[in-house]
Amino acid sequence: MNYRLFNIFVILAITQLFLGCTEPTLEEKEKNLTYNKMLNNSSKAIQLKAVKNNPMSIMYIRNPHKDIQLAAIDRNPMSIMYIKNPDINIQFATVKKNGETIKYIRRANENVQLAAVNQNGNALRYITNPHKIVQLAAVIQNKSAIKYIKNPSLEIQLAAVTKDKDAFKYINKQHKIIKLYMDAKIDQKPLNYMISDAKLSVKLFDNSTIALTNHSDKYIKINSLSEFYCNSKTTVKNLYIPPDSTMKQDAPNSNICKINSINEKVNYGFTLEYEVSGSKQIFSLFGSELFKIKDLIESSD
Repeated sequence: MNYRLFNIFVILAITQLFLGCTEPTLEEKEKNLTYNKMLNNSSKAIQLKAVKNNPMSIMYIRNPHKDIQLAAIDRNPMSIMYIKNPDINIQFATVKKNGETIKYIRRANENVQLAAVNQNGNALRYITNPHKIVQLAAVIQNKSAIKYIKNPSLEIQLAAVTKDKDAFKYINKQHKIIKLYMDAKIDQKPLNYMISDAKLSVKLFDNSTIALTNHSDKYIKINSLSEFYCNSKTTVKNLYIPPDSTMKQDAPNSNICKINSINEKVNYGFTLEYEVSGSKQIFSLFGSELFKIKDLIESSD
């Protein structure tokens, strides 16, 4: 047979082989063996033409040259399923075209996993025990990929909902911070926050109660006590504290903060003016700090 005609016959035969998708008959199986031998005995150029014409024909090539592998992958990355032990470059070339082909790669390293989820976040479902970095890349690429993480960390959940709040519905176990973030409000204050001087201390006893302690041996009159929280101030006046005693007072500020970002900060603090019995001097006490919303929520556990 003319060599050129033989080459054309090989390519046409391989192409015809893949036109049907039904279970091959015994006769077709015998033909497959013939095509297998024909393609394996063909030149690299013919094998290259064959896989360019039908990438899945690479399954009939024993130990295909790297160029043949790349040609098949370029046409159809799913053809990697027929490549035995593809090297790292073939793996990268494949997952960069279709991340979900990682399911055909045994023991893919972390860099290949990252390339796969960067192309398609849902490729995460084919990765066993993915590193946190891979998880993070996956949910950034596709918010729904978080459903493939059994117990996503707070960091992963935040990354998903920050990109798209709709990701919340895909989280198996929502962290309380995420739930509050979705509600877009918070009323948690910094527990045990305190300011003081030699005569008086003011401490946030719980989220709604302030403890005022008189350290002197005389009565103290608090002319005004203001509580700052989330850019608002509420003031109470004319409180009397006996010597060497502690008095609890309802925290005046019941404001609820609106949340724009879980990492934003809110201010909290007190300012007081008071006088000590037997003295005409007016004393001032002031303190204020910024607190991360995330830290406030976690401190309430």
